[in-house]
Amino acid sequence: MKIYAKNSICLLISIAIITFGYIGCNEDSDENEEEILAEAPILPPDESMQVNTSAFDTKNQGAPGNFNALTMLNYINASTRVVIINSAVLTALSVPAALYYQAKSNEPIEQEDGLLLWSYTAEVEYFTVTANLYGISEFDRNTWSMIISTDSSVVQIEDFEYFRGVSDKLNKSGYWEFFDMQTPEEHNPTVKIEWEVDLLSEQIQLSITNIDTRSEHYQDILLYILDRNKAIMNYDDASNDGIWEIEWNTKTEAGSINVPNYNNGEKACWDANKQDIDCIQ
Repeated sequence: MKIYAKNSICLLISIAIITFGYIGCNEDSDENEEEILAEAPILPPDESMQVNTSAFDTKNQGAPGNFNALTMLNYINASTRVVIINSAVLTALSVPAALYYQAKSNEPIEQEDGLLLWSYTAEVEYFTVTANLYGISEFDRNTWSMIISTDSSVVQIEDFEYFRGVSDKLNKSGYWEFFDMQTPEEHNPTVKIEWEVDLLSEQIQLSITNIDTRSEHYQDILLYILDRNKAIMNYDDASNDGIWEIEWNTKTEAGSINVPNYNNGEKACWDANKQDIDCIQ
């Protein structure tokens, strides 16, 4: 890809005819810029690495005086399992996702090799991260790579690939693969996301797999589906039989849980106040 190219004819005209030649070159330059932008990769949606479990935050369980665990058993059981799911597959996403979200607040810079570079710094926990997100358009797909460096004395990182990914040209599907910044020399993979996002129809599907061979949750898989206000989490624990099914309304936060070792394996529900209710068949 050739960046901001000006041909020799345009240059001669601009020298000979100051006013009109200058305008003509700018028009050519504008056309070139439009071509570059048309071919440039567009950042995948934030939702491609985002799972919203705010309905299960403890702060949403109501004031302590109104909290009665005996009438909220179904919701509490589901919340406990969401904590386990967070630990197994979602925690590894929190920092890289936070870094990625900030890329859209920065303008990309075209590189000589055709790459686009989003370069910025961000405060993460107790240290500063220099983030360099690279993207390039290749045939029918866009390829991504986040390279980071830190000023941390605890974990010193220089030019470490934190995550990589691929997205289709329509930005409706792709995958992300993340690596452990605590062990930069080994470049250990942690989690992989295969995603499908259609923002117009408000439909999201993420298949998130723990690919960290060092983890007790290795090969656990979370399938997260969001269809407008309906959210579903199906969690497959590789070390145990059975799938956890948790479903809720993102607006009212009423929901249900269906797991093999709770409520005799039958579906259990709660209402918008997190109170146990009979499930509607």
